[in-house]
Amino acid sequence: MKHTIVILFLAGIGLFGCNAQPTNSFSELYKNTNIHYSYDEESQTHDYSGNWDFDGDGIADKLLFVGNGGVHLQFCPTFYLSGNDSVFSFPALPTDMPIYEPSYPPKLGFSSVVFHQGDGSDIPHIVSNVPTRNELVMLSYNDFFLDKGMRTNKCPVLTFSDGRSAILFEKLWGYNNIDSISVSTHSFEALYLSCGKGNFNFQEQDLAFIKDEALREEIAYYYVIRDFEENMPADPTAVLLSKGGKEFYLTTVERVKNSCSLPKNKPVTCKAYLFSVFTKEGVFNEVVVYDIKPREKRR
Repeated sequence: MKHTIVILFLAGIGLFGCNAQPTNSFSELYKNTNIHYSYDEESQTHDYSGNWDFDGDGIADKLLFVGNGGVHLQFCPTFYLSGNDSVFSFPALPTDMPIYEPSYPPKLGFSSVVFHQGDGSDIPHIVSNVPTRNELVMLSYNDFFLDKGMRTNKCPVLTFSDGRSAILFEKLWGYNNIDSISVSTHSFEALYLSCGKGNFNFQEQDLAFIKDEALREEIAYYYVIRDFEENMPADPTAVLLSKGGKEFYLTTVERVKNSCSLPKNKPVTCKAYLFSVFTKEGVFNEVVVYDIKPREKRR
């Protein structure tokens, strides 16, 4: 809450100042930071070029938030990637206040988060607040297919039966700079859709942050990234669930043996571990299902 108030206060200074004409520039926010930034009043463009190398070619790329010219002015992200000299615009992802926030998750604008890649490189991802969708969206570089470029992933919010919620998103590799991992158990109801192969989002050294030895061993086999998919556990290791109109693809542990035998579109009750991963960039969530049962009909 304090973080949000500070951002709003500083944004107010940047937008209106003292005895100054109204402006959409955020220049005052970045005066004493290492963030490269400029604003063009005529084109209504916030320019964050030179801060992040999204495609991993060693050259910081160009990132613009371009105004849509509407009465309710919003700004859409556009990426200019130097690696293959390409442009990727996202007009369907407008944001009201494209303010850079150094801590994830962003409250108003966007954050940059870095994940460790399989080749040893560290690639930044942008997580942006999209008020028209009332959700966060992650934009990241994808080089696994012929049409290489920036892609989007939704960041759905899973709400548990006890009222606690967790922001989730799919990522392909591991965390950097973990400070600690806290573990809690929760339950939730959902609609079962299918089973499949799970995501392996922890590196082996990350497991040292899990203090419970039995849990650490249980997670180690089913939840650690493996190079070239060697010694991979057999399917299924994940379930696709629907809750509140959103889909969640969640990893399971070995003792969940019935996930492929459930009828599709079957209401289920799930029990899960919630891993809160504390890093220097913010707090991230991982949810692992350790029990799934058909929901009994309420009388």
